[in-house]
Amino acid sequence: MSDPVNPYAQQAPADQAPFAQQPGYGQQQSYGTGGAYGQSAYGQSAAGYDQSAGQYGYDQNGYAQNGYAQAGQPPYGESAYGPTYGQPAYTPPNTYQYESIRSNSTIVIILAALSFFTFGLLMSVPAWVWGQMLVTNAQTSNAPMDVLDKARMGRMIAMIISIVQILLTLLFVMMIIAGIFSH
Repeated sequence: MSDPVNPYAQQAPADQAPFAQQPGYGQQQSYGTGGAYGQSAYGQSAAGYDQSAGQYGYDQNGYAQNGYAQAGQPPYGESAYGPTYGQPAYTPPNTYQYESIRSNSTIVIILAALSFFTFGLLMSVPAWVWGQMLVTNAQTSNAPMDVLDKARMGRMIAMIISIVQILLTLLFVMMIIAGIFSH
């Protein structure tokens, strides 16, 4: 148990090298006489050299040279670690629709609250109907739970205020009728 980070790691025998040796490892080559990974001097292959023109041809395999890993790289312009600071992450295509439902639910709540002090049933009942339409729209579009809850909250507040206003209106009408018949 000589590895404090991984106590279950298996140790190689003492007489075995930790890594397999590359052919020709340890032999110093002069600059330009050939290199690793089957390339000749300066990264050019001898097969691509045109004797008559005195230059190398275009038969090289571009950036995917031997010895360089190309797998698992992110597409151009994207970070391998997610979005960078200030860059938008992936957003689902219905984000605008969900935000519209959320903001309209807030408007329903405000209209219902204002109707209690201003126009009464003329504002609270349409707010209740609008809230019901928002809940239906959120359910059919598979909106996230927070958007659906906000729509339900708007509908519920408008419904409660409408019912309270209906009861107050009925109470007022009953008081008027009772006052007329008591005289």
